Amino acid sequence: MGTLLHASYLIVRLKMQARLYHFFTFIVLLLGWSSHAQVSANFNFDKSEGCGSLPVNFTDQSTSSAGSIVDWRWDLGGLTSTKQNPGIIFTNPGQYTICLTIKTSSGATSTICKEKIINVYADPIASFGVEIQNTCAPALVKYKDQSTSKNGGIATWIWDIGG
Repeated sequence: MGTLLHASYLIVRLKMQARLYHFFTFIVLLLGWSSHAQVSANFNFDKSEGCGSLPVNFTDQSTSSAGSIVDWRWDLGGLTSTKQNPGIIFTNPGQYTICLTIKTSSGATSTICKEKIINVYADPIASFGVEIQNTCAPALVKYKDQSTSKNGGIATWIWDIGG
């Protein structure tokens, strides 16, 4: 009788362990399944550099297999937007880092930051000097360019003498 009791206890114990095994297997499979969901923030933009006021449009290129994307949080170099595809005009010279954080309907999030991708250069400063060599008509006047740029050489000039 002692052997039968011992055998019954062993069978019950094995069944309990089997249930726990199946329960933990289910949890592991469930966790494994949810970890395969991919959420990836990404974006592109239409301009990366220019002088003075630089308008730039950003386009969300994010993907998700963990529900639809329902929230966009942009850091546009210090300014923020919650639009899916925002636009901004950069007016101050400098380099700008742009970040996008997305959130899905299931609560999953992803963030991407692209470092110093927008370069805004200061406008050149137009200036010229005038030298009048003959004050009688016809006057001989020489104009000398004194324009400067903090961003290297000036490539083109357009003069309008008003004549």
